[in-house]
Amino acid sequence: MISEWFVILEETNWWRIDMAHKISRAFFEKIKLSQEPAYRLAWKVEIHPVLLSKWLHGYEKPKPDDPRIIKLGKLLGLRPEECFEEVIEEQRL
Repeated sequence: MISEWFVILEETNWWRIDMAHKISRAFFEKIKLSQEPAYRLAWKVEIHPVLLSKWLHGYEKPKPDDPRIIKLGKLLGLRPEECFEEVIEEQRL
């Protein structure tokens, strides 16, 4: 039953387009070039270091108004709008 559903989707070429946000290149570079290790920066703004790593490497997408990222951005000298980049994701359904 499920395999039939996938065949129908493949034949119709349905696509799903999502607007997502990811950590900006400037944010990534500031963390990597910081004198302090990323895990210490994360703890300062109450982010678990593993979650910060997932955000930095794109395994998870943060919400665009996440106060923890904005707080970390301010700590790094970035304005809130410099912390994120918009990404258009296309996914075939």
